Amino acid sequence: MKGPVRDPRLFVKDGPNALQGLLGGCVDDFLMGGDTHFQALMEKTLQRFDSKPRVCDNMDFIGVSIKTAPVPPRVLSIDRTGYIDAARKLLISISYDKFVLVRAAFAWLAHSRPDLCCAINRAAQVSTSKLHEEHVKELNKATKHAKATKTLSPMYSPLEKETLHLFVYADACFASNDDLSSQLGYIVLLCDGHSRCHVMTYSSRKSRRVVKSIMAGDVYAVSEAFDDASIITHDL
Repeated sequence: MKGPVRDPRLFVKDGPNALQGLLGGCVDDFLMGGDTHFQALMEKTLQRFDSKPRVCDNMDFIGVSIKTAPVPPRVLSIDRTGYIDAARKLLISISYDKFVLVRAAFAWLAHSRPDLCCAINRAAQVSTSKLHEEHVKELNKATKHAKATKTLSPMYSPLEKETLHLFVYADACFASNDDLSSQLGYIVLLCDGHSRCHVMTYSSRKSRRVVKSIMAGDVYAVSEAFDDASIITHDL
């Protein structure tokens, strides 16, 4: 097995004519999928190690709920409904220590909800000396949005390989953060000729560079998006 350039936790097993299997790891948990030959190799490997029983198709993996439709086309979906249900509205007078705990728990939603990334990153920028009621209101607003749209989750259905292409969207919000830094965001989608799309990667974070104009912010955002898209194209 070999690893792609972009993700050191993902491993790919090629066959003579086609891809045989994929393996993704996080600490000591592994998520695998592949053809019958790959499954046989996996079973043989599991006999050599003590491990938890395998769970197929519907499971929780590092806090993400993964569900697979039982009939073709085998559509896969991921969500964090449990995290959203557990989220609570914060009191305006909350302490900084409590704010940090809540925002850390809420940040786990960034793994499956691109629409919450900006609010999560902005909350992460708040320090103990800068916590203000506006920050609490902004996090409460994001929590309310998450609860109102908790059934929204990325769906992954089979794509037509002959017509695969990438769509990349990028934007910048000039001097929008408390320290007047700019927020950069992008999303990369893998699509086919039938307008079916997979979310591949996304980001919303404070610019590492000083942004002196709106155009410069847009250039920085699209540069980061282009880098990610180029690596994904290479790996595919």
